This record gives sequence, structure tokens and C-alpha cells, in this order.
Amino acid sequence: MIAGATASLRPAGIGRYFTAAFLSVWLVGWVVGEAVALIALAAILGSMSGLFSGQLPAWPADLVNGGGAGFVIIFLLIWLTFWTVGGIGAATHLLRSLFGEDLIVLSGSGLEVVRRAGPFRRRYPFERSAIRRLRSRPRDKALVVDTDRGTQVLTVLGSPQEREAVRDWLRQYLQLPDEDAVAATGAAPATWEVTIEGDTTYLRKVQPRVRAVRSLISWLMTGAMAMGWRGSVDADSAAGSIPALMLTLLVAVGAATSTWGRREWIVRPGELTFRWHLAMWTSERTFKSARLEVTHHTDSDDDSHYKLVVVDNQGRRAVHNQMNDSGEIVDLAHWLAGRTGFPLTLAGVERSGASG
Repeated sequence: MIAGATASLRPAGIGRYFTAAFLSVWLVGWVVGEAVALIALAAILGSMSGLFSGQLPAWPADLVNGGGAGFVIIFLLIWLTFWTVGGIGAATHLLRSLFGEDLIVLSGSGLEVVRRAGPFRRRYPFERSAIRRLRSRPRDKALVVDTDRGTQVLTVLGSPQEREAVRDWLRQYLQLPDEDAVAATGAAPATWEVTIEGDTTYLRKVQPRVRAVRSLISWLMTGAMAMGWRGSVDADSAAGSIPALMLTLLVAVGAATSTWGRREWIVRPGELTFRWHLAMWTSERTFKSARLEVTHHTDSDDDSHYKLVVVDNQGRRAVHNQMNDSGEIVDLAHWLAGRTGFPLTLAGVERSGASG
């Protein structure tokens, strides 16, 4: 498994064959659904353009004449996007379950992971300077790496014992800092926007670039839905125009909130403030003489849910939630405790979730 500067991990366990059988059946249904949606979309577009009108059934023309074609086209495009992505992900997982391999290669600058799914390969480099910690994720014992860009999975292949051996081997080679020191210092999530001004730190869960892209997509969807609603109104289809209008308004509200809304935490020594902006309106809630808690519970599907909350004598508020991996949330808790001076309680959180 480990040879020199290379470690190779392959699928293990009989459970992968049951997963592969399920995915094979599901992918048959996926192909059927993909084909039906593409044929329906092509029929509507063909009817709108007048192409092949003699070979098309009557329903696309009826839909176009009734004014509902725009709404159906938007629905099909959104559905096809998610359906296609889901199918590609399922096919990749199927190939990984049967013919996968993760090759971890050491280099002078850090390490590189080569993931294989059948004949397909992808390379993921990791610079040593960006790596904070290597650990085993509590729920599935996946080998993950905490970097300055967030937590990423190195491998889920091999047995838990093989992954632990690779983890120890990498820790020794990379000469990572003491795990207790890393855990005690903590860190804000790499995907958050962090702005420091003297003793004040501003935390926002959504970075400006992500917000801009999300808002642009939301407004494009609003425009497309508005066109579909306008088409239904022009066709005097009152029954079809009301649902289209309500959905358009709902998406418009979401786009406006994404564009002009801001949620942030303001961190100062001795206090933690939650602030919510929406255009000219602002709401604030400040916690003083408070404490921080990380709670854990397991749902009916055996998924672990971790929550970081701040509590004072007037109430409590969630700061961050995380599912199946407490590493990021425990890091944030220690980081906030160090900057506010609030006491921290880790209620029922396994230490392996933070440090592996």
C-alpha cells in the first residue's frame, strides 16, 4: 500500500457491490429521464421555431399557443441541469466503487492526490504551506486535510486501518505542528469572509465573489421567469399566469435579499454581535458576559449534527452549523473564544472530530 514516496488505496468492503448494484439500476432510470426531458425540450423549441412542425405531435403547439411554453422551458432547463449533474456524479461514484484508486504522491512542495474512476483521472495538488492538519473524519473515517481553503477529502478508499496508516505516514513526512496546539488556536472557516480592523473582526459566511455570482444567477432566473409569466398573460391564460407570477415574485425576493442583504458577526473582546442588513434596515443583537457551546446530536438517519451557539442570560443564537464533521465548527469555536474571552463548552463532541 505504501511504497517509498507513494501510497495507493483501492475500494474495500463488500458493501461497495450493493452500492454499485443500486447505482446501476438508478442510472438506467436516469438515462430514461434525461432522454424524455431532452425530447420534450426539443419538441417545444421545434414548435416555437416552426421546424419539423409536420412531424411533431400536437401538444407542443398547444403549449406554445396557450402561453405556457416559456414556463415549461425554464423548468426543463433547471431540471435538466440538476439531473445531468446528478447522473454524472452517480456514474463517477459507480466507477470509483468498482474500479477506483487514490494514489497519494509526496513531492518537494507537499503532496498530490491522483483520483482514478475507471479510465478517468484527476490530479489534486496540496502545498505544504497551506496544510494545517490531517485527520480522520469521525463518522466515516475518511482521511481529510484542513487547509487555508477549507477542509478537503484526501481519500475514502481503503479500509479505516489503511487510511490511518497513510495519515500517520503523511504527518511524519510533512512534519505538521502539534495537534493540541492546532486545535487550541482554532481558525475561522476558510470559505468565510474575514475582515480585521484593530480589535474588531467582521465575519461573513458568504464572500463577495460568491455573493455576486449567486445574485447574478438569481436575477437571471427572475428575468427568465418574468418572461414566462408575461407570455402566459399575453395568451390570456389566467390560470397559468397566477402560479407563474407567484413563483417569479418568490425568486425576485430571493435575488433582492442576496444582493442587498448582509448577515455578519462582529467580534470584539468581551462581546459578540450579530448584525443583519437589508437595504436601509438593520437589526443587531449583542452578546456580553456570554459563553460558547458546541452541541451534537444524531438524527434518525444516523447523521451527526454539530451546532455552535452563543448564550447569555437573554437567550441564545446559532453561529454555525455543520453536518457529520465537527472539525471546522470546533476550530471556529476555539477561534471565537480566543478573541472574545468567552468560556467554551464542547458538549458531547468527540475529540477525534477536531484533531483526528
